[in-house]
Amino acid sequence: MLTGAETKQGTLYGHRHAMGAAPSRAQGLVSVPHEGTQYDKKIAEFFDIFNEDTGRPELYYGYMAGFLRQAEPSFDSTTCAKKKIAVDFGCGTGWLTKRLPSLGFSDVHGIDTSPDMLKLAFSKTPNNLISKGIVRYNNKVPASILGQCELVTMVHVHYHFQPFENLQNNLFGAVSSMLAPNGHAILVGCPSDHIADTPEHYQNCIHMDDVPPAILETASDPFILGDEDGYIALSCLPRFKLKEGTPMKVTFNALDKNGKPCVASLMDTYWSDKALVEAAQGAGLELIGRENLMWRSHPNAYMMMHFKKSTHARSLHL
Repeated sequence: MLTGAETKQGTLYGHRHAMGAAPSRAQGLVSVPHEGTQYDKKIAEFFDIFNEDTGRPELYYGYMAGFLRQAEPSFDSTTCAKKKIAVDFGCGTGWLTKRLPSLGFSDVHGIDTSPDMLKLAFSKTPNNLISKGIVRYNNKVPASILGQCELVTMVHVHYHFQPFENLQNNLFGAVSSMLAPNGHAILVGCPSDHIADTPEHYQNCIHMDDVPPAILETASDPFILGDEDGYIALSCLPRFKLKEGTPMKVTFNALDKNGKPCVASLMDTYWSDKALVEAAQGAGLELIGRENLMWRSHPNAYMMMHFKKSTHARSLHL
């Protein structure tokens, strides 16, 4: 996923594990969040299987299209009268990137720092979108589109930014710098109030050292609950409030086209919905819409936040 932003001249937003330089448009190109150590070819191929098995792309795209068309009727392929720019920030396998032209965007950029994710995304995108220059993939955002984008998407990207200052400056600050005045940004993640109530295809886990002693006293033996690294699924613990910035291990499950089980785990960071809104506001983005998403029969499986870059936008408070 995305960890920061780099330019040909140097660092623009920095790496998630080290504070970078202050944002500066003059420096050139902005970069994104997949860490090479996590998002290798094996993980890229897994998420291609995972998305196909779970149907998440159709779920997310349907809600996203509804969000945008409700906010701006111009977000429609039949009303595209000018060149419209969109960025899929942390595009991963490109499942959303290649769908954005159907919303009327004629200049779409899929950005990610994982070469393996980008290669897979490119191979999965229809050739007519590539050959006509409608969709492009890169590990940097062209400086020419800074301040010009009508839409920036962030799908399961915010977990890769910590501490809070990096979340605000390196993620939401980067997104804000790309958006045109009144531009839209959409974030997708897991609703923090339901962080332990996940559907069967993924589980959020925290290390036993991060579980409050009072909670451990009322749970089963942590050495029974924990995996080989000491991480315990939140669904196995009594409910409690997580601290902002708590490291999480997320385990994903899927079936490939032959019905073979596939499993993968990644390290993420917990941020509450409130922290996300505060970080966005600090970067000049106002929340104008929020909705929990149902996956099949599982309520509150995911959530979507809709932000707008506008000094006149009405803020929603969580």
